[in-house]
Amino acid sequence: MILNTKKSDTLSPLDISLFFKELSLLLGSGISLSEAFYIMANNTKNDVRQQMCTQMITSIDSGCTLPEAAQSTGVLPPHVIQVLTLAQTSGKLDETISGLALYYERMDSLGKSVRNTMTFPLIMLAVMFGVLSVLIIKVLPLFGAVFTETGARMPLIVRLVTESKTFEIGLIMALILILGLVAAAFISGGRIITTSEGSSGFMSRFPVISKIRQKAQAGSFAYAMALLLSGGITTEEALQLECDMSESLWIREKSSEILTEIRKGETLSSAISKCSVFDGYYPALLAAGEKSGESDKVMNIISDRYSEEINDKINSLLGFVEPILVITMTLIVGSILLSIMVPLMNVMASI
Repeated sequence: MILNTKKSDTLSPLDISLFFKELSLLLGSGISLSEAFYIMANNTKNDVRQQMCTQMITSIDSGCTLPEAAQSTGVLPPHVIQVLTLAQTSGKLDETISGLALYYERMDSLGKSVRNTMTFPLIMLAVMFGVLSVLIIKVLPLFGAVFTETGARMPLIVRLVTESKTFEIGLIMALILILGLVAAAFISGGRIITTSEGSSGFMSRFPVISKIRQKAQAGSFAYAMALLLSGGITTEEALQLECDMSESLWIREKSSEILTEIRKGETLSSAISKCSVFDGYYPALLAAGEKSGESDKVMNIISDRYSEEINDKINSLLGFVEPILVITMTLIVGSILLSIMVPLMNVMASI
Protein backbone atom coordinates (compact mmCIF):
# COMPACT_ATOMS: atom_id res chain seq x y z
CA MET A 1 0.00 0.00 0.00
CA ILE A 2 1.29 3.47 -0.91
CA LEU A 3 0.59 6.46 1.29
CA ASN A 4 -2.08 8.81 -0.05
CA THR A 5 -0.10 12.05 -0.17
CA LYS A 6 -0.62 15.31 -1.96
CA LYS A 7 2.20 17.08 -3.82
CA SER A 8 2.52 19.55 -0.94
CA ASP A 9 2.96 16.62 1.47
CA THR A 10 6.11 15.23 -0.20
CA LEU A 11 9.38 15.56 1.65
CA SER A 12 11.73 18.47 1.01
CA PRO A 13 15.49 17.89 0.47
CA LEU A 14 16.08 18.88 4.11
CA ASP A 15 13.43 16.40 5.33
CA ILE A 16 14.99 13.61 3.25
CA SER A 17 18.46 14.49 4.52
CA LEU A 18 17.36 14.46 8.17
CA PHE A 19 15.45 11.22 7.64
CA PHE A 20 18.50 9.36 6.31
CA LYS A 21 20.85 11.00 8.81
CA GLU A 22 18.72 9.79 11.73
CA LEU A 23 18.35 6.37 10.15
CA SER A 24 22.12 6.11 9.65
CA LEU A 25 22.79 6.97 13.30
CA LEU A 26 20.27 4.41 14.58
CA LEU A 27 21.49 1.61 12.30
CA GLY A 28 25.09 2.45 13.24
CA SER A 29 24.26 1.81 16.88
CA GLY A 30 23.10 -1.74 16.08
CA ILE A 31 19.34 -1.11 16.13
CA SER A 32 17.22 -3.12 13.68
CA LEU A 33 15.40 -1.44 10.79
CA SER A 34 11.94 -1.98 12.25
CA GLU A 35 12.97 -0.64 15.67
CA ALA A 36 14.74 2.32 14.05
CA PHE A 37 11.60 3.34 12.19
CA TYR A 38 9.54 2.88 15.37
CA ILE A 39 11.84 5.29 17.23
CA MET A 40 11.75 7.77 14.34
CA ALA A 41 7.94 7.64 14.14
CA ASN A 42 7.61 8.40 17.85
CA ASN A 43 10.18 11.21 17.80
CA THR A 44 8.73 13.30 14.96
CA LYS A 45 5.90 15.83 14.91
CA ASN A 46 5.75 15.87 11.11
CA ASP A 47 2.57 13.99 10.10
CA VAL A 48 3.90 12.94 6.68
CA ARG A 49 7.16 11.67 8.14
CA GLN A 50 5.33 9.85 10.94
CA GLN A 51 3.02 8.15 8.43
CA MET A 52 6.02 7.26 6.27
CA CYS A 53 7.88 5.62 9.17
CA THR A 54 4.72 3.74 10.24
CA GLN A 55 4.22 2.48 6.69
CA MET A 56 7.86 1.34 6.54
CA ILE A 57 7.49 -0.54 9.84
CA THR A 58 4.51 -2.42 8.39
CA SER A 59 6.41 -3.22 5.20
CA ILE A 60 9.60 -4.34 7.01
CA ASP A 61 7.63 -6.53 9.42
CA SER A 62 5.87 -8.18 6.47
CA GLY A 63 9.23 -9.18 4.99
CA CYS A 64 9.95 -6.32 2.58
CA THR A 65 13.47 -5.01 2.00
CA LEU A 66 14.39 -1.39 2.80
CA PRO A 67 14.06 -0.27 -0.87
CA GLU A 68 10.65 -1.95 -1.12
CA ALA A 69 9.56 -0.36 2.16
CA ALA A 70 10.79 3.05 0.97
CA GLN A 71 8.89 2.66 -2.29
CA SER A 72 5.69 1.75 -0.46
CA THR A 73 5.60 5.19 1.19
CA GLY A 74 5.21 7.09 -2.10
CA VAL A 75 6.97 10.20 -0.73
CA LEU A 76 10.61 9.40 -1.54
CA PRO A 77 12.02 10.21 -5.02
CA PRO A 78 12.45 7.27 -7.45
CA HIS A 79 16.16 8.01 -7.55
CA VAL A 80 16.43 7.23 -3.82
CA ILE A 81 14.62 3.90 -4.26
CA GLN A 82 16.91 2.84 -7.09
CA VAL A 83 20.07 3.85 -5.20
CA LEU A 84 18.94 1.87 -2.15
CA THR A 85 18.16 -1.14 -4.35
CA LEU A 86 21.61 -1.18 -5.94
CA ALA A 87 23.31 -0.53 -2.60
CA GLN A 88 21.53 -3.45 -1.00
CA THR A 89 22.64 -5.68 -3.87
CA SER A 90 26.25 -4.56 -3.42
CA GLY A 91 26.10 -5.00 0.37
CA LYS A 92 26.94 -1.37 1.17
CA LEU A 93 23.57 -0.15 2.37
CA ASP A 94 24.88 1.60 5.50
CA GLU A 95 27.39 3.73 3.55
CA THR A 96 24.74 4.60 0.96
CA ILE A 97 22.23 5.73 3.59
CA SER A 98 24.85 8.07 5.04
CA GLY A 99 25.71 9.29 1.55
CA LEU A 100 22.07 10.02 0.72
CA ALA A 101 21.83 12.17 3.86
CA LEU A 102 24.80 14.26 2.68
CA TYR A 103 23.53 14.43 -0.91
CA TYR A 104 20.17 15.90 0.05
CA GLU A 105 21.81 18.15 2.64
CA ARG A 106 23.81 19.70 -0.21
CA MET A 107 20.67 20.16 -2.28
CA ASP A 108 19.01 21.95 0.63
CA SER A 109 22.13 24.07 1.20
CA LEU A 110 22.10 25.24 -2.42
CA GLY A 111 18.43 26.21 -2.17
CA LYS A 112 19.04 28.18 1.04
CA SER A 113 22.05 29.93 -0.46
CA VAL A 114 20.00 31.08 -3.45
CA ARG A 115 17.07 32.19 -1.27
CA ASN A 116 19.37 34.16 1.03
CA THR A 117 20.95 35.84 -1.98
CA MET A 118 17.54 36.92 -3.29
CA THR A 119 16.34 38.29 0.06
CA PHE A 120 18.25 41.59 0.01
CA PRO A 121 17.34 42.56 -3.59
CA LEU A 122 13.67 41.81 -2.92
CA ILE A 123 13.76 43.93 0.26
CA MET A 124 15.42 46.74 -1.70
CA LEU A 125 12.69 46.54 -4.34
CA ALA A 126 10.02 46.76 -1.62
CA VAL A 127 11.77 49.79 -0.08
CA MET A 128 12.06 51.41 -3.52
CA PHE A 129 8.35 50.91 -4.14
CA GLY A 130 7.50 52.37 -0.71
CA VAL A 131 9.69 55.44 -1.17
CA LEU A 132 8.41 56.19 -4.67
CA SER A 133 4.79 55.64 -3.63
CA VAL A 134 5.09 58.11 -0.74
CA LEU A 135 6.84 60.55 -3.07
CA ILE A 136 4.06 60.34 -5.67
CA ILE A 137 1.06 60.24 -3.32
CA LYS A 138 2.16 62.61 -0.52
CA VAL A 139 5.21 64.68 -1.42
CA LEU A 140 4.46 65.80 -5.00
CA PRO A 141 0.92 67.10 -4.16
CA LEU A 142 2.43 69.03 -1.22
CA PHE A 143 4.92 70.77 -3.49
CA GLY A 144 2.10 71.32 -6.00
CA ALA A 145 0.23 73.34 -3.36
CA VAL A 146 3.35 75.45 -2.74
CA PHE A 147 3.73 76.24 -6.46
CA THR A 148 0.01 77.11 -6.68
CA GLU A 149 0.20 79.54 -3.74
CA THR A 150 3.25 81.29 -5.16
CA GLY A 151 1.82 81.39 -8.68
CA ALA A 152 5.00 79.81 -10.07
CA ARG A 153 5.06 77.42 -13.00
CA MET A 154 4.82 73.82 -11.82
CA PRO A 155 7.35 71.22 -12.99
CA LEU A 156 5.79 68.73 -15.43
CA ILE A 157 5.83 65.75 -13.04
CA VAL A 158 4.12 67.80 -10.28
CA ARG A 159 1.50 69.18 -12.65
CA LEU A 160 0.63 65.75 -14.02
CA VAL A 161 0.29 64.20 -10.56
CA THR A 162 -1.73 67.07 -9.01
CA GLU A 163 -4.02 67.71 -11.99
CA SER A 164 -4.76 64.13 -13.04
CA LYS A 165 -5.76 61.41 -10.62
CA THR A 166 -5.72 58.98 -13.54
CA PHE A 167 -2.06 59.76 -14.24
CA GLU A 168 -1.18 59.25 -10.56
CA ILE A 169 -2.91 55.86 -10.48
CA GLY A 170 -1.33 54.90 -13.81
CA LEU A 171 2.11 55.86 -12.51
CA ILE A 172 1.65 53.73 -9.40
CA MET A 173 0.42 50.80 -11.51
CA ALA A 174 3.38 51.15 -13.89
CA LEU A 175 5.71 51.22 -10.89
CA ILE A 176 4.10 48.05 -9.49
CA LEU A 177 4.41 46.36 -12.89
CA ILE A 178 8.10 47.26 -13.36
CA LEU A 179 9.16 46.31 -9.84
CA GLY A 180 7.02 43.16 -10.06
CA LEU A 181 8.76 42.11 -13.26
CA VAL A 182 12.18 42.70 -11.68
CA ALA A 183 11.18 40.71 -8.58
CA ALA A 184 9.82 37.90 -10.80
CA ALA A 185 13.14 37.87 -12.68
CA PHE A 186 15.04 37.39 -9.40
CA ILE A 187 12.72 34.60 -8.26
CA SER A 188 12.83 32.95 -11.70
CA GLY A 189 16.63 33.07 -11.67
CA GLY A 190 16.70 31.39 -8.27
CA ARG A 191 14.35 28.63 -9.42
CA ILE A 192 16.40 28.02 -12.56
CA ILE A 193 19.54 27.50 -10.45
CA THR A 194 17.93 25.09 -7.99
CA THR A 195 15.36 23.27 -10.12
CA SER A 196 16.06 19.74 -11.30
CA GLU A 197 14.42 20.03 -14.70
CA GLY A 198 15.56 22.04 -17.69
CA SER A 199 14.36 25.54 -18.44
CA SER A 200 14.03 27.37 -21.72
CA GLY A 201 12.96 30.79 -20.43
CA PHE A 202 14.74 34.08 -20.95
CA MET A 203 16.40 34.01 -17.53
CA SER A 204 17.97 30.62 -18.27
CA ARG A 205 19.92 32.27 -21.10
CA PHE A 206 21.31 35.00 -18.83
CA PRO A 207 25.09 34.25 -18.71
CA VAL A 208 25.57 34.45 -14.94
CA ILE A 209 22.45 32.38 -14.17
CA SER A 210 23.29 29.72 -16.77
CA LYS A 211 26.88 29.37 -15.47
CA ILE A 212 25.75 28.95 -11.87
CA ARG A 213 23.11 26.42 -12.92
CA GLN A 214 25.64 24.43 -14.97
CA LYS A 215 28.05 24.28 -12.03
CA ALA A 216 25.20 23.19 -9.75
CA GLN A 217 24.26 20.41 -12.17
CA ALA A 218 27.89 19.28 -12.58
CA GLY A 219 28.35 19.26 -8.80
CA SER A 220 25.19 17.19 -8.34
CA PHE A 221 26.37 14.73 -11.00
CA ALA A 222 29.78 14.41 -9.30
CA TYR A 223 28.28 13.78 -5.89
CA ALA A 224 25.70 11.32 -7.24
CA MET A 225 28.50 9.37 -8.94
CA ALA A 226 30.60 9.46 -5.75
CA LEU A 227 27.63 8.13 -3.79
CA LEU A 228 26.99 5.31 -6.24
CA LEU A 229 30.63 4.31 -6.81
CA SER A 230 31.36 4.26 -3.07
CA GLY A 231 28.33 1.97 -2.66
CA GLY A 232 30.03 -0.71 -4.74
CA ILE A 233 28.13 0.00 -7.96
CA THR A 234 30.06 -0.25 -11.23
CA THR A 235 30.63 2.82 -13.39
CA GLU A 236 28.25 1.63 -16.11
CA GLU A 237 25.55 0.75 -13.59
CA ALA A 238 25.92 4.15 -11.94
CA LEU A 239 25.65 5.98 -15.27
CA GLN A 240 22.68 3.87 -16.35
CA LEU A 241 20.97 4.68 -13.07
CA GLU A 242 21.54 8.40 -13.65
CA CYS A 243 20.20 8.03 -17.20
CA ASP A 244 17.02 6.37 -15.99
CA MET A 245 16.27 7.88 -12.59
CA SER A 246 18.00 11.23 -12.07
CA GLU A 247 15.69 14.13 -11.22
CA SER A 248 17.77 16.40 -13.49
CA LEU A 249 17.20 16.44 -17.25
CA TRP A 250 20.75 17.73 -17.80
CA ILE A 251 22.27 14.88 -15.75
CA ARG A 252 20.17 12.29 -17.60
CA GLU A 253 21.34 13.58 -20.98
CA LYS A 254 25.00 13.87 -19.99
CA SER A 255 24.98 10.44 -18.33
CA SER A 256 23.62 8.93 -21.51
CA GLU A 257 26.36 10.61 -23.58
CA ILE A 258 29.09 9.47 -21.17
CA LEU A 259 27.72 5.92 -21.11
CA THR A 260 27.79 5.80 -24.92
CA GLU A 261 31.45 6.91 -24.95
CA ILE A 262 32.43 4.34 -22.31
CA ARG A 263 30.79 1.56 -24.31
CA LYS A 264 32.97 2.66 -27.22
CA GLY A 265 36.05 1.99 -25.09
CA GLU A 266 36.68 5.38 -23.47
CA THR A 267 37.62 5.73 -19.81
CA LEU A 268 35.28 7.59 -17.46
CA SER A 269 37.54 10.67 -17.30
CA SER A 270 38.00 10.91 -21.08
CA ALA A 271 34.27 10.37 -21.68
CA ILE A 272 33.40 13.12 -19.18
CA SER A 273 35.94 15.41 -20.86
CA LYS A 274 34.48 14.71 -24.33
CA CYS A 275 30.94 15.38 -23.10
CA SER A 276 31.99 18.68 -21.42
CA VAL A 277 30.52 17.77 -18.05
CA PHE A 278 33.36 19.14 -15.92
CA ASP A 279 35.42 22.23 -16.69
CA GLY A 280 38.90 23.38 -15.70
CA TYR A 281 41.33 20.82 -14.31
CA TYR A 282 38.62 18.45 -13.01
CA PRO A 283 38.84 15.88 -15.87
CA ALA A 284 42.61 15.58 -15.28
CA LEU A 285 41.99 15.18 -11.55
CA LEU A 286 39.46 12.44 -12.26
CA ALA A 287 41.94 10.70 -14.57
CA ALA A 288 44.43 10.58 -11.69
CA GLY A 289 41.71 9.18 -9.44
CA GLU A 290 40.90 6.45 -11.96
CA LYS A 291 44.53 5.35 -12.12
CA SER A 292 44.75 5.20 -8.33
CA GLY A 293 41.42 3.38 -8.02
CA GLU A 294 39.79 6.21 -6.06
CA SER A 295 37.30 7.64 -8.54
CA ASP A 296 34.62 7.95 -5.85
CA LYS A 297 36.87 10.07 -3.60
CA VAL A 298 37.86 12.31 -6.50
CA MET A 299 34.20 12.75 -7.45
CA ASN A 300 33.60 13.86 -3.86
CA ILE A 301 36.43 16.38 -4.11
CA ILE A 302 35.07 17.73 -7.40
CA SER A 303 31.61 18.07 -5.87
CA ASP A 304 33.05 20.02 -2.93
CA ARG A 305 34.93 22.33 -5.27
CA TYR A 306 31.82 23.00 -7.32
CA SER A 307 29.91 23.84 -4.13
CA GLU A 308 32.56 26.42 -3.26
CA GLU A 309 32.49 27.85 -6.79
CA ILE A 310 28.70 28.15 -6.69
CA ASN A 311 28.82 30.06 -3.40
CA ASP A 312 31.49 32.37 -4.81
CA LYS A 313 29.42 33.01 -7.95
CA ILE A 314 26.26 33.68 -5.95
CA ASN A 315 28.10 36.10 -3.65
CA SER A 316 29.60 37.85 -6.70
CA LEU A 317 26.14 38.17 -8.22
CA LEU A 318 24.78 39.67 -5.00
CA GLY A 319 27.74 42.07 -4.85
CA PHE A 320 26.86 43.22 -8.37
CA VAL A 321 23.10 43.54 -7.85
CA GLU A 322 23.19 45.47 -4.53
CA PRO A 323 24.93 48.63 -5.80
CA ILE A 324 22.86 48.58 -9.01
CA LEU A 325 19.62 48.70 -7.00
CA VAL A 326 20.93 51.39 -4.64
CA ILE A 327 22.17 53.54 -7.52
CA THR A 328 18.90 53.10 -9.44
CA MET A 329 16.78 54.13 -6.46
CA THR A 330 19.06 57.10 -5.73
CA LEU A 331 18.92 58.31 -9.34
CA ILE A 332 15.11 58.01 -9.59
CA VAL A 333 14.36 59.72 -6.27
CA GLY A 334 17.12 62.31 -6.77
CA SER A 335 15.90 63.19 -10.28
CA ILE A 336 12.33 63.75 -9.09
CA LEU A 337 13.40 65.86 -6.12
CA LEU A 338 15.86 67.83 -8.22
CA SER A 339 13.20 68.63 -10.81
CA ILE A 340 11.12 70.11 -7.98
CA MET A 341 13.78 71.82 -5.87
CA VAL A 342 15.45 73.79 -8.68
CA PRO A 343 12.26 75.66 -9.74
CA LEU A 344 11.31 76.08 -6.06
CA MET A 345 14.69 77.61 -5.27
CA ASN A 346 14.24 80.03 -8.18
CA VAL A 347 10.82 81.05 -6.81
CA MET A 348 12.23 81.63 -3.33
CA ALA A 349 15.13 83.64 -4.74
CA SER A 350 12.74 85.97 -6.60
CA ILE A 351 10.66 86.73 -3.51
